[in-house]
Amino acid sequence: MRVKCLCLLVFISIAMPLSFSGCEKKAETPRPISEAEKFSITLLNARFSERGGRWLALETRAGTQKPRLVELNKPTMSFEARSFSETDRMNGVSERYTFCIFCEQYRYWDGTWSEWQQGTGGGGTVALVHVMTGGLLGFQYFEIEKKNGVWNVKFTKPPALSENRSMREQTIAAAFAVPRPN
Repeated sequence: MRVKCLCLLVFISIAMPLSFSGCEKKAETPRPISEAEKFSITLLNARFSERGGRWLALETRAGTQKPRLVELNKPTMSFEARSFSETDRMNGVSERYTFCIFCEQYRYWDGTWSEWQQGTGGGGTVALVHVMTGGLLGFQYFEIEKKNGVWNVKFTKPPALSENRSMREQTIAAAFAVPRPN
């Protein structure tokens, strides 16, 4: 009986550390941000300002000198690698991505605030059309590529957003100085 107890004790003392060592929670190392993601962030920062979880941008419009402010509620973004041809590769393309900005609601300010309008991130039919169109449905769509070692915007879907940060911040200050509905 003593031998059986000792064998069980030895088995438990050996097995316990092995079985629990696999359950230790290891701190996950965040993955590094890719060059493409860094370039995308640079594009976003050039076009958007963030206030209270909402994104604001100046939208330039054909036929008018003055851009209008657009406010996106609950903005989200998709980011996807895209394929490219052997011809693209021969012309120096080494990477290609698309990213698309969505929002649940948006509105404009050009002296007064417009009513909120349904955005581009409502799921359901919107999400299905987004997949079917290869990402072309959204508030803003970018296709970027690395060509000959340099990141560039290959294509963007309107609206055209101003990169003039000073003008954007002045317009935001004016818009927020006026009492705004929600």
